[in-house]
Amino acid sequence: MTENAEKKESETGRNEIKEEKEEKGQKAIDFTHLHTDDITPLLRCKRVPCPKCGKTRAVYCYDCLIKVEEDLHIPHVDLPLDVYMLQHPNERKSKSTAVHLCMVSPEKAKLEKWPREETFDPTSTVILFPSETAIPVDEVDFDKVKTVVFLDCTWPQTHSMLIDEKLRGIPRVKIEGSESRFWRYHRFGKPQVKSLLSTIEAVYYFFVEFAIAKERRERR
Repeated sequence: MTENAEKKESETGRNEIKEEKEEKGQKAIDFTHLHTDDITPLLRCKRVPCPKCGKTRAVYCYDCLIKVEEDLHIPHVDLPLDVYMLQHPNERKSKSTAVHLCMVSPEKAKLEKWPREETFDPTSTVILFPSETAIPVDEVDFDKVKTVVFLDCTWPQTHSMLIDEKLRGIPRVKIEGSESRFWRYHRFGKPQVKSLLSTIEAVYYFFVEFAIAKERRERR
């Protein structure tokens, strides 16, 4: 296959992913398309002391990352890859959507404070970040890549995290244009920047593209 043919095939694949996402209502998350558990019992929960730290919390403790009542049923998600969410020290766990992923997928999702002491294996790890060198999700070799890293921070904080020597050598990946369902004021550029996603939204969109790309590869 020539270089131009490979480039055309890659562009076609990305367009297919974009079209499939739009068909499934994925430009902005359409909750009517999701198969979700009934969380009504969780909405009725009252604040009780966390069994580990003693702080009063409802449903789960965002510091200890555990549910506060043993008989509570928290929905479970089985992720196909290991997920590490690195949280900037200026971010608060109480405001972070990364905590939610840790609660529904404790075996696969880890929330750690940045900077991190341990290094990641660059041959089996990617970071989700839309840099100039980032490649689309459908071009990632997931036979080798088993871990994906997300930055739990504001947009201005990303620079200081990415120049960290322990993260510099890890390949970047990007997702196709998606919009946030949750408005949040950003103190730069326009007040509403729809493409700036919360951490949990970024994780969701990444795995949507992961699933679409996997289906496409299996159809070949």
